[in-house]
This record gives sequence, C-alpha cells and structure tokens, in this order.
Amino acid sequence: MGTALVAIPIGVEGTIYLAEYVRDTCMSRCIRLAIVNLAGIPSIVYGLFGLGMFVLYLKMGTSIVAGALTLAIMILPVMLGRAEEALRAVPTEFRTVPSSFSSILSAHHPWHSKSECCMQNFCCMQHFFSANYLRQRGSPRVLKFY
Repeated sequence: MGTALVAIPIGVEGTIYLAEYVRDTCMSRCIRLAIVNLAGIPSIVYGLFGLGMFVLYLKMGTSIVAGALTLAIMILPVMLGRAEEALRAVPTEFRTVPSSFSSILSAHHPWHSKSECCMQNFCCMQHFFSANYLRQRGSPRVLKFY
C-alpha cells in the first residue's frame, strides 16, 4: 500500500510529462535511456541502495516505510516505461477530441484538459490490459467491453 502511494502519483505524472510535454531533445533521450537502464537493474541492487539510503543514511531503521520507498524506487522505471508506451499507443485523434470538448476549461486552465485527457486514457489502458490479463488467465468474472 505504501509503495503504491508513492509510486503511482510520481509514475503517472512523470509519464504524462514525458509522453505529452517534453520535446525530443538530447536531454529527453538521455532521460528515457536512464529509465530503460534503471529498469534493468537487479532487485538486489535496489535492496542494497535502500539499505544504504533509507536505513543507514536517513536513519529510518528497518521499517516498513524504508521498504516501501525502496520498492517504489524499484518499480518506478518499469512503470514509467510501460505507461509511456501505453500513452504513445493511443492515436492522436483520441487525445485531441476530449480536449476540444473541454475547451472552456482549457481557456481558464491550459493544463487541465490535457492532463485530464491523459489520465482518462491511462486509466482506460490500465483497465484494458488488466481485463485482457484476467481473461487470459481464465477468470469468468471479467466483462467483455469490446
């Protein structure tokens, strides 16, 4: 629960920022390369980092908070990479139509409609992938929505 409280807001907002707002520059390519490289690090290295950073340096002790923060750091690169791929897979028409419907809101808050549209797309993709996963596993309680 603590891992999700830390990783999901950072991961979703970071994904929306990387997929929608960042231009393709040398710095953004370096950030994406770092995300891919961090996703490939073994979990024992993250555990040692968590031990050094949270337990010893920040003096949290061997607590559930230190473990949750370590797990959040461990799943964040994987979450960022997969969620960005999911957002990029959504066609441009699906991203622009909801923002045209909420043009009144975007006149007051330019960030509101795009961020809201990305969040709706992200939640729809998450539901779609989890429903497909459960359907492949043979769960009879999954609704067919397509």
